[in-house]
Amino acid sequence: MDIKVNAQEWKGLDEEDRAKIQSIIGAHFKDAKVAGDHKSEPAMKVLAQPRMTSFNFKNPFGSSACGIAEAAAVAACAALSGPLVPICVAAAHAAGNLCRSKS
Repeated sequence: MDIKVNAQEWKGLDEEDRAKIQSIIGAHFKDAKVAGDHKSEPAMKVLAQPRMTSFNFKNPFGSSACGIAEAAAVAACAALSGPLVPICVAAAHAAGNLCRSKS
């Protein structure tokens, strides 16, 4: 699954930094690939928005698993530094939202 983050921010990172974020997201979401997208909001704008996670009552276990994976990825992002943190957290939120939409 493609996890979309702001293209300008993603391209602004060097290969090593992109690999760190990809490693965190990929460790928590199976087959997730982080990619830049011109329609995605900048990370700081994403983080400034209130977090309202949806819950799928038809599949509560899948929805819960997505939330747990998202929270674990956000926690792992905290081990990074500088501008990597908000970009990584924005990617974790995007992955959680996409996961919940598919559960």
